[in-house]
Amino acid sequence: MKILYIEDNPFDAELTQIELKKFGNDFEVTHVSTIRQALELFKQQAPPVFDLILTDMNLTDGSGLTLLAEVRNLAIPVAVVLVTGQGDEETAVAALKAGADDYIVKQKDYLKNLPLTLTNALQRFKKVKNRFSRPIRVLYAEHNAIDIDLTLRHIKSHAPHIQMDVVRDTFSVNHILSTATVENRYDVFLVDLHLPGEDALTLVKRILEDKRFEYPVVLITGQGNEETAVNVLKLGVVDYLVKANGYLYRLPAVLENAHNLLSLYQEKEALAQSESQFRLLAENAMDIIFRLKIRPKIEFDYISPAALTITGYRPEVFYENPALIFEAAQEKIGSLQNFVRILKLNENPDIVFPFITKDNRRLILDLRGHVVRNDLNQPIMLEGITRDITDRVEIETKLQNRMHKLNALHTIDTAINSSFDLKFTYQVLLEQVLALTRTKAAIILIFDPDFNNIKSMASTGFSSTNGLVNNWIKRDPLPAQAAVERRIVETSRAEIEGNIFEMAELYKKEKVVKHIAVPMIVKGYVKGVLELFFAEDTDLEMETQSFLETIVQQAAIALESVQNFEQLQRSNQELLKAYDETLVGWVGFLDLRDEETEGHTMRVMDTTMKICQEFNFSADEMVNIRRGVLLHDIGKVGVPDAILNKPGPLTDEEWVIMKKHPVLAHQMLSSVSYLRPALDIPYCHHEKWDGSGYPRGLKGEEIPLAARIFMIEDVFDALTSDRPYCKAWSVEKTLAHIREQAGTHFDPNIVERCLEIIVKSGARSEM
Repeated sequence: MKILYIEDNPFDAELTQIELKKFGNDFEVTHVSTIRQALELFKQQAPPVFDLILTDMNLTDGSGLTLLAEVRNLAIPVAVVLVTGQGDEETAVAALKAGADDYIVKQKDYLKNLPLTLTNALQRFKKVKNRFSRPIRVLYAEHNAIDIDLTLRHIKSHAPHIQMDVVRDTFSVNHILSTATVENRYDVFLVDLHLPGEDALTLVKRILEDKRFEYPVVLITGQGNEETAVNVLKLGVVDYLVKANGYLYRLPAVLENAHNLLSLYQEKEALAQSESQFRLLAENAMDIIFRLKIRPKIEFDYISPAALTITGYRPEVFYENPALIFEAAQEKIGSLQNFVRILKLNENPDIVFPFITKDNRRLILDLRGHVVRNDLNQPIMLEGITRDITDRVEIETKLQNRMHKLNALHTIDTAINSSFDLKFTYQVLLEQVLALTRTKAAIILIFDPDFNNIKSMASTGFSSTNGLVNNWIKRDPLPAQAAVERRIVETSRAEIEGNIFEMAELYKKEKVVKHIAVPMIVKGYVKGVLELFFAEDTDLEMETQSFLETIVQQAAIALESVQNFEQLQRSNQELLKAYDETLVGWVGFLDLRDEETEGHTMRVMDTTMKICQEFNFSADEMVNIRRGVLLHDIGKVGVPDAILNKPGPLTDEEWVIMKKHPVLAHQMLSSVSYLRPALDIPYCHHEKWDGSGYPRGLKGEEIPLAARIFMIEDVFDALTSDRPYCKAWSVEKTLAHIREQAGTHFDPNIVERCLEIIVKSGARSEM
């Protein structure tokens, strides 16, 4: 048996597969975790073939009932068994009603019973699937080879549902009669009147008098006459056919009629035999079985004793006054005339209607029947059964409410997981609460850590303005009571109508007759309160109270998650601030070592950031550019002081060491994950546009844009600052030098734009 198993609990899935593997190759299991994955398998171009679907009722992306409905809608020929941990009657009813072949509860030893359950379910499914019409089996007794060939050809072309076997003499016919069994018996005998052997009429008589089976016989002859026809028909032959022009076109219909006439006779006989059994069954049935005449007038031909048990009225009452059933069901059916109109439009009516019993109880009845019509297609009788489905409807209603609540919880979970915006999350939550609790209005309040202040986070359903509602809520004593007592509390109708509360103005304006508060508790702490305002004074069912407690727990968890996230963000910001302060400390350390560049880093950082802002770098990129500028000379910590602070020009050997500082910066910073994105400037700011720079000899746009911008400001600041071995250049001379180096040292596409910003950003002379 090939099984598609849908289970999102890995532990349950593993246990089930282990149990089924004990049966060797009897069960071949394909496991998926979601409804979506299961349906994708069936929607493939060449979908796998499964005998049975075993699915959990409650899955992460929906209900097993949803999958069952989809499978049945797609007409996938597969048995379905549902598994759940609930095990309540409502779930069983919903599963079986939706078309499940069986249902099993996750309880002790259920895995041991699972293989048998799967096997039985598949057998039941196959029995239903394999109901098809059996071909008509005909024994054709004919000696003429030409007639045999013509007949077989015609039947094959025009009536393929008729299966013909040929014998050529009476001896063969007698042999078949004597060896016939239930499995190999024929449905119709087609016998030629001039068949070789004993007299054909004697043979026909023997066939018709067979004591084990009843066979319809059709006689066929090449030359017919009236006397022969009368004689064979007296014997009980179903039909008599002459081999005249066109007889082969009549033959299929004759054979089908012969078969159908026998079937009809047998059915009538069986019906007559079962009439007494029907009466016995009807008299003891728990449902009302009836026959209702519609023409010439409406009256009950029969109504079973269950009418008394269900409706409180004796059957005799309905015989005397058939209109009684319509009067009691007036809410749905209306009148006798309307009921007749329904029957005219429906061959097999299925009517669910409320019925008021004799003792004034309100039931839900399900009437199903078949309309018998006359030759004018007018309804003359309704035969049917009426069942009390009150309990089932209540169970289905509860199940439907539970499904709605589960969907609401899923919607709220999705809102919580998809956003840290509490107002949005709480607005979704309140909309679900209003839809499922018949609440007029609702509001969520949260407390500060010291309970000194209460704040409205979301509200819905109020006709008054938010400001007015918030002013009223500040005077509301119920939230504090719910928080202190840590339970659902409510304001009584007497308190509301007596106007003895400070909330009387809100109650009056919003037409509130009931007001409850539900504390939001998580990990033992009260985070806030959900308040509900009702326009109807209805008691909350235990299930609804449980639903509200689950809802507010989700609200509290959402609040805690947001608070934790905000705390984490603050901690991250503090940590990043500490990191950046450390970088500034490193810059100070470098300035202490390198007297030549003292203050250089902080000057070029401000101007570089302004330029990069003009070039529309993103916020994250700007953070890494700032860090890159601060650390652009960090590699010089690996350069000896004698070279770093040498007052005169460096020798070639010293330059080799000095030029290593970008590589040293790369080695130092690449191992620090949060500084790795800031490497562009420390590693590349000594490269040149024409490829003559160091350390890698990058060329053109191979050099990162941030490094190309920074090298212009770096050179500008270096040339306009005093050095031990060189006095500062003028701004004009420096600008001329940089423009001259455009296309060799600097990116010619950005030089003018960068110089314009550099000059505007400082107290330097105009360009």
